[in-house]
Amino acid sequence: MLDEILECDLRDIQVVLDRSDICEYTTSLTKQPFIPKVGEIIPSRHSHLLAQEFECFAIGDYVAYDSSTSESVFVYAKILAHVTDKEIQLLESTDGGFLAMQYEIAIGQNVSTTAEGYSLYKLVTVADIERDFFEKLDICEVEYKIGKAMHFAWDLSAQERDKIIKRLLLQCCPIKRCEYTSLERKEMTDYIFGIAKSIHGTQDVEKILAPLLQCLRKESQQQEANREIYMYSDIYSSYDGDSIAPPGPNCYPDHQNAERWLMQAEHDYDAAMDDSSSLWTCFKCHQAIEKGLKAARYFAGLGSTTNHDLGSLSRGLTSNISRNAMKLENHLGPNASTRLRYPDRHQSPNIPCDAYGASHASITKHSL
Repeated sequence: MLDEILECDLRDIQVVLDRSDICEYTTSLTKQPFIPKVGEIIPSRHSHLLAQEFECFAIGDYVAYDSSTSESVFVYAKILAHVTDKEIQLLESTDGGFLAMQYEIAIGQNVSTTAEGYSLYKLVTVADIERDFFEKLDICEVEYKIGKAMHFAWDLSAQERDKIIKRLLLQCCPIKRCEYTSLERKEMTDYIFGIAKSIHGTQDVEKILAPLLQCLRKESQQQEANREIYMYSDIYSSYDGDSIAPPGPNCYPDHQNAERWLMQAEHDYDAAMDDSSSLWTCFKCHQAIEKGLKAARYFAGLGSTTNHDLGSLSRGLTSNISRNAMKLENHLGPNASTRLRYPDRHQSPNIPCDAYGASHASITKHSL
C-alpha cells in the first residue's frame, strides 16, 4: 500500500486510499444517533437490520413491529409500557419467557396498540454492522431456548406459530458471519423439527416445515446479499456506534434509469470495438464498463453516484462483477477515467497516448 502511494501522482492518492477503504478518522463524539420515525414502514430490503432473537424490551426502546398476520410487514415502533408483568421473563417457566411478554407500543402519532413479544424485533446497531458476527452461544443453551419457544408457539394459531418458527429457523441460518459451523446449524434445525414432531405427534410435521425452511434459506441468502450492499454504503458511517442502524436510501430498483445507462453502455461498447486507436479503445471500453456498472447499481437499488472508479462502483454488486471491475481498474491504473484523456495526469513529457498501447487495448477489449 505505501509503495503504491509513493509511486502514484499526488492527485491520485485519494483514489488509492478510497479503493482500500482508508478514510479520515473522526471521533464518535461528533456523531449523532438515528431516531426512527414511529409508524414508518421498514422496507423488506432492510429486514437484515432486524435481530431474529427474542428479546425483553425496556420502556422507551425503539423496535420493529411485525404488524401483519400473514406476510411480514415491519414498522418502527416504540415501547410505551409493559402490559404483562416484567417478572415473567425472570421465571424461566414453560410459558416461553420473552415471547409471552406483552407491550403497549406506539405505531404512529397518538396511535398505540398492544403487541406480543414474538411480534417485536430488536433493531441492529451500527456497532453490530461493523462487528459483523454473532456471539456464539452454547448449543445446549440454544436448544433449551428453542424448546421453550416451540412449546409456547404450538398453543397459538397456525399463523402466529409459523411466525415464531420462522424466526427460530432464521436463527439457525443467520445472515451475518458467525462462529457456528454448518454441522451445528443443522443440529439446531433438526432439533426444531424433532420438538415439533414430539408436540404434534406425527411425522407429517417435516412435510409442513421443510418447505418453510427451504423458503427461509433463500430469504436468508437474499438478506445476506442486502447486508453486503448495505455494508459497502456510507449510510451508517455518520452515526454513533450505539445508534440504531439507519435504513439505506434508494430502497427499490430503478429499472427505468438502469435501462437508460445500459443503452448508453452498449453504444460505448460498439464504438470501442470499431475504433482503431488503442487509446480511444481503452477509454471507450472504460466508459462502457463504468456506465454498465451504474446501470447495475440502479437495477440493484443502489442509486446514482458521480464516482468513476470501477472498483468503487462495483461495491455491493456480485463478487464476480467486483472482481472483474477491480481487475480492469488495476490494468488501466488508478483514476483511469482522467488519465486516459488528460496529459497533466501523467508525468512530463508523457501523454495518454504513450501510456496506453495495443496491449492495453487488447486486454481491455477482452474484459468486456
